[in-house]
Amino acid sequence: MVQIEDNDKFLREFLAAGKPEVPDDGFSKRVMRRLPERSAHDRWRSLNRLLTLLVTVLSVTLFYLLGGFQAMGNTLKGVGSNILNHDVLSLDPNVMVVVALVLLLLLGRKIVSLA
Repeated sequence: MVQIEDNDKFLREFLAAGKPEVPDDGFSKRVMRRLPERSAHDRWRSLNRLLTLLVTVLSVTLFYLLGGFQAMGNTLKGVGSNILNHDVLSLDPNVMVVVALVLLLLLGRKIVSLA
């Protein structure tokens, strides 16, 4: 960590030394005056969030009322029992080790990408 901080400090100092001063001549103020008001954008953002929440609640409610959780549980039970009863017994143990290592590698990459 010390080396990274030293590199950052060196880079900041290097860039600051060669940074030319560019005259603004009121350009930034003119640009800021011409920007549209934020209120219209904020209203659309609020409406979007409200609609997203409404559709999410409606979807989860329908999923529950139409038996989605029960159907999903039954499907997972069926898949699990089929794997345990038929497929696992016929697989070569070496294949299982390779599959487990690949899954662990993918999990590790996902965890590292989230950090």
